[in-house]
Amino acid sequence: MVLPLSGHGRQIIFAISIAVILALALGLGVYYFQPQLRGSSGSSISTSSSATVSSSMSAVLSYSGCNNAITLNGTEYCMLNVSNETLFGNPGYTVFNDAGSSISFNGVTFTLLCPSGYVGCPNTSHNSTTVTLLIGVIDLRLTFPNNTTEYIHNFVPLGPQNVTMLPNVANSSAGIYFEFVQHNYETFLLVSLSQYSQLSVANSGFGTVVAGTNSSAVISIQLYYYNSTTPLSLNLTDILTIQAWQYIPNGSITSTRSFNGISNFTLSASQNQIVLGGPTNASEGTTVAYTLTAKPGASGTYELGFLQSWGLQAYLLASGEPTSCGFYGEIVTGNGQPNYAQSESSCTTYNISYFEGQNDTITAPGIGLIIPNYLYFKIVGISNSTQ
Repeated sequence: MVLPLSGHGRQIIFAISIAVILALALGLGVYYFQPQLRGSSGSSISTSSSATVSSSMSAVLSYSGCNNAITLNGTEYCMLNVSNETLFGNPGYTVFNDAGSSISFNGVTFTLLCPSGYVGCPNTSHNSTTVTLLIGVIDLRLTFPNNTTEYIHNFVPLGPQNVTMLPNVANSSAGIYFEFVQHNYETFLLVSLSQYSQLSVANSGFGTVVAGTNSSAVISIQLYYYNSTTPLSLNLTDILTIQAWQYIPNGSITSTRSFNGISNFTLSASQNQIVLGGPTNASEGTTVAYTLTAKPGASGTYELGFLQSWGLQAYLLASGEPTSCGFYGEIVTGNGQPNYAQSESSCTTYNISYFEGQNDTITAPGIGLIIPNYLYFKIVGISNSTQ
């Protein structure tokens, strides 16, 4: 449900409230104000689940998919549960767990802002001028794929109503939704279905690969490692993965089913073993070709991944920043049914420029600036694909 208070009215009230708080906080040190949020009905949720991903590097958490959806005032939104990633500021500013960090969902980057000078915010040193804000505040910046930005300024909801917050612009395609569940709020990021449909999965992965019993799909990749001291030995026969993940509704309860889909395909690699890196940069940039053929009677759509079973973090080198994902595309056989590609693709992307000039980066021949000691792969050719 959407707050009945207009966006313009919310901005005015928000600005006045913050001004009052700042004035009193500077003079008295603290100020207390408890807003009462109201809402209206008119939303329906089709499913509800969450996904979490972490990274050891400074990175933007990235998710894609539209397995969960909600309809708000006639517009359908893909939704991502980020309750486990969100720290409510009540009082104070609401932030993601890594204060000042961002989460990307279906191409839109959500950044919870927490300005310096306030208790609990980054780059704030505690002194006589530090402001203690005893009000729950949400200050959200949304950055879209075309680099345009929109903002949401509002108060933390107090319950028991469900609350939707959207930017004060016409036809905004993203926002945030709070669902009141058992005395607590679940937090969901929203991206409209139309915005999601504009994404091109093929630009950052395998796309949709089609393999039949009499028509094979061939995927060719190049491998890089660049470790100056210790080479990496890989068994190439199980690097490419085919995974099935399916939601199964049963009344009001939705369960999940997952299994290894490789049993429905025959997969062969152009070579079985490789040794990468080390003092001599052994085999860097080697191209490995994978041939996939469906077994008789196989049918379905599966998730096509890379190196999921090894426990070794790998990054895809494409047109953007190096990216590590749960899966990088889909493989289809038969009539494509059942659809087993229903999990949310969680990706970690690191910003190369952030690490530029630091001691832990190198300029690798053929791929440019990287952090060594991670496995990198580049897609150089695919047959029978939308890529």
